[in-house]
Amino acid sequence: MYRGHSGPQEQQELLTKIGMELLTTASDDWETVTYTSWALIGQMSERLEEVRQDGAASRKHAPLGVIDLVKELRAGMYREEKGTWYTISRPGKFKADYDYDNRPGFTFYPEASAFATDLEFFPRSDEHIPDWLREHLDEARRSGEES
Repeated sequence: MYRGHSGPQEQQELLTKIGMELLTTASDDWETVTYTSWALIGQMSERLEEVRQDGAASRKHAPLGVIDLVKELRAGMYREEKGTWYTISRPGKFKADYDYDNRPGFTFYPEASAFATDLEFFPRSDEHIPDWLREHLDEARRSGEES
């Protein structure tokens, strides 16, 4: 996994692969498929939702191969000083929204030390560390001092 190695073309290729994988789980009458992933080094939560043409909605399980593609995309999108995203939302229209700054919505929220580890792997300059992340880093530092 190489940090910051992918340009727009490689990112689009990965998004296309992710989209194609996700569509293997879709019903024949799907209207929209939305995939959301929250990621740190060593921890990931994801949600895959489908809305069918009749308006019925359901959650699905993402194919196993999607996780590795999302990890590759996240690492490849790292930018020096800015870091990388914590949340990706991929609506079924082959577009993606990335959130570099807001608290991720993990299903099972990670320990503060997981955020510190992620920051070590994907460093950010001080002005790109949001307040919520700074709180987790302070908590991890305090926990480390208590050990």
